[in-house]
Amino acid sequence: MDAKEALEKLPKALKIGPHVYTVRLVDGIPGEEGEITFAQIDTSALLIEVIRNCPSSSIVAGHVIHECLHGIWHERNLGKRPDEEKVVLQFESGLIQFAQDNPKFFRWFLKCISRSEEHTSELQS
Repeated sequence: MDAKEALEKLPKALKIGPHVYTVRLVDGIPGEEGEITFAQIDTSALLIEVIRNCPSSSIVAGHVIHECLHGIWHERNLGKRPDEEKVVLQFESGLIQFAQDNPKFFRWFLKCISRSEEHTSELQS
């Protein structure tokens, strides 16, 4: 899948804990000096922003899961720790590698934990 298709198929909402976050495509995200920012989460506004010009689908997927991990960190009330970014980055990389190495596991896992269609229909649009 190319980046354009990944962005088109990216869900418009993601549930993290009890909250539904809106996922919005944007033209740019201000980053640190000289740094490109592909995605960001605003836990107060329940918003995840992703830039439209990501160079690849793997970057889209990696950055979205990265921001969701920040959302989980916040939702689980782990506190603002100096190493949050390091922990999230390492889990992002580890999850991506695990998913790439074990595609059958994720199909099985999703079947095991799936909820009824009624409950998840809002999140699948």
